[in-house]
Amino acid sequence: MASGERLPLVVGPDHLPVSTPNHWMLFLRRPQVQAGTLADEMRTVAHVHEWAVRRSIDPFGQGLRQSSEPRLLANSP
Repeated sequence: MASGERLPLVVGPDHLPVSTPNHWMLFLRRPQVQAGTLADEMRTVAHVHEWAVRRSIDPFGQGLRQSSEPRLLANSP
């Protein structure tokens, strides 16, 4: 970015950005938190994503029950 800010992204096993967590980060979290907090949160999301992929779970799709989604996004408004 022009300001020198680094933008953390979650990438999948194919080395392409994963849309759901990155969309959440860009449009919901980035305006609310500082860069360091954002990097820490995205690191956590990336670990959850990696854990789920290794177990053949889609953490951001049909694999979640509706009642479990708010716990994943507990930091969002």
